[in-house]
Amino acid sequence: MATDPWMSFAVLAAGIQMIQTDSGPVYLAHDQTGQSSPTLVVGPIEIFNFIEKRDGSARIHVALHLPKKSVKAGQATGNLKDGISLKLNYPDNLWGEVRLKREGNKAVESWSFWTPGSKYEGEIPVLTL
Repeated sequence: MATDPWMSFAVLAAGIQMIQTDSGPVYLAHDQTGQSSPTLVVGPIEIFNFIEKRDGSARIHVALHLPKKSVKAGQATGNLKDGISLKLNYPDNLWGEVRLKREGNKAVESWSFWTPGSKYEGEIPVLTL
């Protein structure tokens, strides 16, 4: 896979990790104040996580990036112990699900969704608890 060297530099300079998955690259960024709000970019969606380490409560917000705008694709709240599941359905553009759960001492994000012509599936740890 050819990589634009300027993009690689920008990713490293901003503290964003690129993780290669079977569905392509995924980008993971943490907030600057303690890594309690990991953000994940998978294809055309951006997943914003808000995790409270003390009690395991969490929120997921998903944005879908379209050619001329970004739209809210959904949000869900819950706790990591039970897991949080967010069904995605933005007419003609996005279908699937995003999940956030606790596995051991990690918060793990998984996704399975489709956009016209593409399918994305994967799972990665996004935060050490």
